[in-house]
Amino acid sequence: MINAGQSIFAAVGLVIAIAGLLLLSPSRRLALVAGAIAVAVGLSAAIVLAARTVSTVSQPQRAAPQSIQLSAPQSSQPGAPSGVTPASTGEMAQREQDLIKSWSAKLDAEVLQHKAEIDALSNKIDALSKELAQSQAGLSTQAAERQRLEADVRSLTERLKTSETDVARLRATTMAAAEAPKTELKPETKPEMKPNFGREARPETVAANRPTADTPPPVVVPPPAAVVAPEPPKASVATSVGGAATGNQRAAFEAGFATAKFALQPMPNGELVAGRPGSYYRIVLTNPATGKAFAFGKERYVLADRDADLIAVAAQLQAKLADALPSAMARTLYVRSFAASAALGQSRTVAQERSNLNRISYLPAVGKGGTIKATPVEQVISGPYQAAHLPVLRSANVRELLLKQIKGANIEIIGADLVLEANPLAHTFELILCVVWP
Repeated sequence: MINAGQSIFAAVGLVIAIAGLLLLSPSRRLALVAGAIAVAVGLSAAIVLAARTVSTVSQPQRAAPQSIQLSAPQSSQPGAPSGVTPASTGEMAQREQDLIKSWSAKLDAEVLQHKAEIDALSNKIDALSKELAQSQAGLSTQAAERQRLEADVRSLTERLKTSETDVARLRATTMAAAEAPKTELKPETKPEMKPNFGREARPETVAANRPTADTPPPVVVPPPAAVVAPEPPKASVATSVGGAATGNQRAAFEAGFATAKFALQPMPNGELVAGRPGSYYRIVLTNPATGKAFAFGKERYVLADRDADLIAVAAQLQAKLADALPSAMARTLYVRSFAASAALGQSRTVAQERSNLNRISYLPAVGKGGTIKATPVEQVISGPYQAAHLPVLRSANVRELLLKQIKGANIEIIGADLVLEANPLAHTFELILCVVWP
C-alpha cells in the first residue's frame, strides 16, 4: 500500500508544478527556469509514484501464483501476467471461429459449384443417351434398308442371268441363221406406171372386144406356159467368201457375217491408218466357253480367259480368212485394246506377266476417234506400269497369242485412249482387218 510520506512527496511535486505554471507571466526567464524545475520535480514524483504502484500490485501475484493459474488455466505461457491471458484466449477463440466460418463459406461455395458441374454433366449424359438411342434406331433402319437392297440386288442378278441366257440363245439362233444357205429372191417386176395408165385405152379396148350381133365373140386361146429354169440358190456367206470371184468375196465382207467364235463388220472409215487406204473391217472374237467376248483381267494386261481358248479361235479365223482372201491380196491385221482411266489400285511390273513387253512399237492415235498415224512410236516401261500403259500392253499380249497360230501374218498394234470404267469396252480388244481389193 502507499504510505503517507510517498503521498506527501507526490503532493509537493504537484504543488511545485502548479506554482511553476503560475510564475510564467511575471518574467519569461524566471518563469521558464521555475517551470522547468517544477516539471522535473513533478515528473520525478510521478515516476516514483508509478514505480511504487507497480511494485505494490506485483507483490500479491508473486505470493500467490496458484490463484493466478486457477483464474486463467488456459494461458499458453506459464507465468504470464494476469489480465493478458484471458484476452489472448478470447482473441484466439474468435479467430478460430472466424476461420471456421470462412472455411465453411468456402466449402459451401465449392459444394455449390461442384453440384452445378454435376448437374451439367448429368444433362450432357442425358443428351448423349438420347443421341445414342437415335443412332441405334438409325442403324436399325439402315440395316433393314440394306437387307432390302441386298434382296433387290439378288433379284436383279437372277434377272440378269436369265437375260444373258436369252441373249446367248438368240445369238446362237442368229449365228445359225447366218451360216445357213440362203436363196435370193428376185424382186417382182412391175409395169412402169405412167400417167392415166389404162384409163384412155380402156374404152377403145372394150369397144373393140365387145361382141356384136354381126361379129361372133372371139375365142380366147391361153398362151403356152413359159418354161422357167430353176434359179440356183445363193451361196451362203461361207461359200461366197470362199468363191473364186473377187466381187462375191468383197460383197460378203461388206455385208458382214458372224460365226459362233467371231463376227466381222465393215467400218465406215476408208483410211483408218493415214496413208494406208483400203477397206477396214472390225472383228470381235468370242470365247465359245462363255459365249462372251474375250476380256482382260481388271488392272492387268493378260486375259481373264485362257490363252488356249483365244489361240483356238484364232485358228478358225485364219482358216476363214485364208479361204476368203487369196494369198496375193494385200491385207493387214491390227490389234486395238482398251483400258479404264481409273488409277491402278495395285503396283505391278511387266515382268510379273510377260518379260519381253517392256519396249513395244505401236501406231499412235491422233485425238479421240481420229486417224491413226502410220509412223510407229515406242512405249518403254522401266518400272511398274500405269493405266495409260494398259492399251498397248494388252494389244501386245494379244498379238503374241495370235502369232502363235497365224504365223508370219502382218499384225500391228494401234494405240487407244482410256475410257471410263462403266464403258463396256474398258477390258476388251478388237481386231481390225484392212484389205486392198483389186
